[in-house]
Amino acid sequence: MHPCLQIEDTRAAIFAQLEDHVYHTWIPRPTRIVRRSQETLRTLAVLARTCRAFKDPALDVLWREIPDLSVLIEFLFPAELLRYKSEFDGMTSRLSFLSNPNVGQWDKLYSFIQRIRAVGIVTSLGRRVGKVILDAQTVLQPLVTFLESRATTDGVLIPRLERVVYHPSWNDGLYFRLLLHPRLKELELPTIVLSVNRPYPPLRDPSSRRPDEVILVFSQVKSALGSLAPRIVPYVKDMRTLQTLWLRGDSLDTDTLLHLGALPTLRTLAFEGGYSSVEYPPRAKTEHRAFPALKNLLITLSHDDAHSFLEHIDPEHLEAITIYWEFLLPNTANTGNLLRSYLADASRMHSLKHVTAILDIALKRNFNNPRPVHRHSMVGLAQSAQYLTPVLAMPHLRTLEISIDVVFQVDDAFLLTLARSLPHLESFCLVPPFKFDFTFDWTNPAKAPNARDGSTVAELAAPFPTLDGLLPLLEYCPNLTSLKTAVEGTFSASSCRTTSVSPRLRTLELWATALDTDVSDDAFADFFAETVPSIHEFRVVLPSKPSRHEPEREPSAHPPQARNRWQSVLDGVSAKLSMPESISCTMELIAFPVVVR
Repeated sequence: MHPCLQIEDTRAAIFAQLEDHVYHTWIPRPTRIVRRSQETLRTLAVLARTCRAFKDPALDVLWREIPDLSVLIEFLFPAELLRYKSEFDGMTSRLSFLSNPNVGQWDKLYSFIQRIRAVGIVTSLGRRVGKVILDAQTVLQPLVTFLESRATTDGVLIPRLERVVYHPSWNDGLYFRLLLHPRLKELELPTIVLSVNRPYPPLRDPSSRRPDEVILVFSQVKSALGSLAPRIVPYVKDMRTLQTLWLRGDSLDTDTLLHLGALPTLRTLAFEGGYSSVEYPPRAKTEHRAFPALKNLLITLSHDDAHSFLEHIDPEHLEAITIYWEFLLPNTANTGNLLRSYLADASRMHSLKHVTAILDIALKRNFNNPRPVHRHSMVGLAQSAQYLTPVLAMPHLRTLEISIDVVFQVDDAFLLTLARSLPHLESFCLVPPFKFDFTFDWTNPAKAPNARDGSTVAELAAPFPTLDGLLPLLEYCPNLTSLKTAVEGTFSASSCRTTSVSPRLRTLELWATALDTDVSDDAFADFFAETVPSIHEFRVVLPSKPSRHEPEREPSAHPPQARNRWQSVLDGVSAKLSMPESISCTMELIAFPVVVR
């Protein structure tokens, strides 16, 4: 062994740095752990068996985050001491002791208790949190009694515990005593739509349950959480070092709100909707600043008092707002108006760097539902600039991602204004997260387009930015690395050549119309190759009707012709780019209807 590894502190520091988390990618902010990496856990288990010098530091990391207290009991106590009894719901089992453990077994348990820093983190794809519940009389009470005999003066039973992802099945008061202590830094209280383990039918089988069964499951979970929240709240009021909190609105009362709002440590708050009688006074009328250290905020659409809450909090240090879009509105105008109201609230927080609206992933089943009557259509929204105007008052913005069920259609003038207003922009998205067939909105408030009335393209207000209309984003936003938007497959200028080059743009996703027949495929390919020479991911998404014209009048609007032309352009761009062998460039065309060969 190298002499450096013989130093105990060195070994502990090396093992502590092992990154073993898989993070939530659907909700980028706040950062959230989904589960621990299986590869890292296997490596740690091997290292713990390699030699005595590696055993303790490897076990410290291996056991610092566990899914449930039941894994301790199952792993450290002999099987003949344990009994499992299936609960009435058929989904959980109750674990009890057949006899009292001896002193040596309790002492062994405590050596592992001292390693635990987080409870509720999934460690295996097959092990569900809350699957095994500890019996209160035979397991939880003896465990609490033993740990109280070892506790320090502050009464904390698990001395290094910092993070808890609380599960609804832990509804016995002894679980509260074990897990909810005043020194916690991160706490995720049970939620519904924000829960990592959703109480919904599996997305891979959207027809597995009828809608009324889904509503029943939802109601049962909501009822269980409603009865759990009032019992947890008193423990939250004693926490003085919280840095991250996930909760439902119905978990709050006035005293808890005042306590949380006064914490100088709370930096991240995820707030799911839920009925609450709590009132949020405007910050102009409050004596003390509310949530003065808050940097990351997530709110859901079902939060009825979201606007009042945004007016209540102190915006001085707020850097990121995520709007979780968990239901679908009947028309796009309503969606645009609701979005604008949230953006207007956010525009008064001048330190914002990240604004994200993300569609609930569970809604994916609404777009590919096999029954047309229950299927939700994905459509464009013309003249979208009027709904996005508030973002122009956020000069420090780095991320603007509006990824819901609407394809936002702005124009060249708005993109120019936006690019000049947001020079620090790094990621820009105005398209949905799901790739399903969609339709563009060709509505012109002044004159509705009609291919039979002799109207020409020049007579109609352009409902899209053109390809060269994207250039101001590349010119005025030098740090832009990701661009996803709807475009019209043409140029506004007579020449498609440009001197604007974006060496940093890595991702380009265009929800596009059919290409202009007056411009050759090579000219389009030259434009992209010259403009984004360092592109790593180039994706084009075409609807089943990619043009405003009827196919009889515009043959290139036929899906096969539109698809073939865009594919020719992508092939041309790929051939013209000289990428290093170490970098793989993805060129992808998604065209509807999907052709099965």
